[in-house]
Amino acid sequence: MVVDVARGEVAVAFVELAEGATFDEQKLRSWCRETIAQFKVPKSIYALDEMPRNPTGKIMRRELTKLVEKETVN
Repeated sequence: MVVDVARGEVAVAFVELAEGATFDEQKLRSWCRETIAQFKVPKSIYALDEMPRNPTGKIMRRELTKLVEKETVN
């Protein structure tokens, strides 16, 4: 979830692509609409080569949030 001025918080998704994989945002959005509740469908989807991880391998969620905030400022 990231902060949205109008809605409070909105869902976003981050996708780490496997080597050689392609990203089809439309297919992923369609799958989300068919599979999960409407309010859970991500407003934005970000495809990353690699998720930011700490030394123990956990995903650094704050870094992902910073990525979204940086994009909305620009």
